[in-house]
Amino acid sequence: MSDLIEKLNVLIKDEFFNYNKILNKRKNKVSFKSVLEYAFLYSNINKTKEICKAETNINNNIVHSRSSYERNFKKIPIDFFINFYNKIKLFYDSEIKFFKNITDMLHNNEVVNEFNLNDNKKINACDGICSNNIKNNKLYTNLDVFSFDVIEEIPLNIMDNVNIEIFNNNVNNKSNKNHETTILNNFIENNNDIKNTIFIADRLYSTYTVINNLEINNLNYIIRLKENLDIIGKKYIDIDKIKNLNKSNTFNNKKIRIIEYYVYSTEIVKNKTKSKELKIKIKQKYYLITNLSEVEYPNKLIEILYKYRWKIEIYFKSLKNNFKFDAFYLKDKDEILKLKYIEMIIFILNKMCYVYCLNKNKNKLNTIKEKKSFSVYNKDLRYSKNKKKRDEFIENKYINCTSKVNLSLSFDGFYKLILHELINENLTEKILKKYNDNYLQIIKNETNRTFKRESIMPYSKWYIKKYHKTYELKKIVNAIIKDKIEDLNKNLKLKAKDLMENIKDKTTFVKLKDFLNIS
Repeated sequence: MSDLIEKLNVLIKDEFFNYNKILNKRKNKVSFKSVLEYAFLYSNINKTKEICKAETNINNNIVHSRSSYERNFKKIPIDFFINFYNKIKLFYDSEIKFFKNITDMLHNNEVVNEFNLNDNKKINACDGICSNNIKNNKLYTNLDVFSFDVIEEIPLNIMDNVNIEIFNNNVNNKSNKNHETTILNNFIENNNDIKNTIFIADRLYSTYTVINNLEINNLNYIIRLKENLDIIGKKYIDIDKIKNLNKSNTFNNKKIRIIEYYVYSTEIVKNKTKSKELKIKIKQKYYLITNLSEVEYPNKLIEILYKYRWKIEIYFKSLKNNFKFDAFYLKDKDEILKLKYIEMIIFILNKMCYVYCLNKNKNKLNTIKEKKSFSVYNKDLRYSKNKKKRDEFIENKYINCTSKVNLSLSFDGFYKLILHELINENLTEKILKKYNDNYLQIIKNETNRTFKRESIMPYSKWYIKKYHKTYELKKIVNAIIKDKIEDLNKNLKLKAKDLMENIKDKTTFVKLKDFLNIS
């Protein structure tokens, strides 16, 4: 097994050596390492500039002002952070193979590994995320498109968005989601090191221009299709027609295929006025388009890989919860980009640290968990369903579960224990043991346990959406009753057809009408 700690210290030493001469040469100069420590600390969502200054001074036994750190941070070229990130990423790729058993358990890759995936191919999810910053004392929003390795669960690229204008929220928010496809297309056209990549994207990217661009550059992809595209319902697509951007219905080339599959779920509709809920069993149809070989990548594997796309959304959540990503209180766009690369560097470095610790403490990753008895015995046992649960509990007190790291706690440990030592090339086994004992917590969840994407915070995005669904459903049911489905827009028309397929008996439909107060 590789000596990860020693190699990491050497990598940091070699990388920092050439940049120590960047800053001013004065008797009481601010060292390059202390400026980096200040900048890395400032990436933490909970730290202000004053706190970062104080902690940097205390850790290094120096006294410098905040303005000194800020001024010297500006002098470090952005190329340093980009190159440093790329070297950390390469280092991760070279070392993580020694810890594959740990990462497979953390990433739940056992299912995918059954299909013997090609190790040479990177499976990258692509998606966009917006961040806010202050410019000329006004709020501006900037769009970034990331690629994320869904097998190794690390960020890979921030795609260049220099040609995409930042829009002013104070005057006129002209955000256009089509910019995401423009950024992806630019990335595909200007990168030569992505040949062994499978791109996975949601239906925003199911445009003829994106598919055409991927085909021209001989890149593999799995993209969810919009339900209203004219290629839906066909099994194979004529590749030449796609390349010519011709929306023809001639489908005879078996290289590009469309996969149809179903997802079963229970939709909970809320009635805001009466504070009631109604559960509706939904069978939703999805379409995926791919040019991967059916022999190497059967339909079932394509479905699983597309579900892995959700990992980039989890990554975005960790960015917003732990780093200064949702809003940057900086005016210089280069400083903002530096901070974004710093956050990706910390994400990978922290991951290497906890994977190394878990490899030495494998018992933490036990995938069997004891059921909680109070959830069974505290229920009214006069009901047969509760008796059944009790009997199941007595018969088997253990459940299979997935294991994942409490990222927020691990980042807290990284900032407090590891960051200073790592920047000064002094990371030791003793430091990692403290990190493991105090900040490395494993969260265990029952296998296949899922939660609805809803918020309990008023006026937040998903809080509004859960009530918007009720309004939307009311509109659809009214259209069905009045036989005016064709008057609905494309999306609602599709949802109306799905609803009619899912609710075929009159009793359920009457219940739905009463619940929505439709006469």
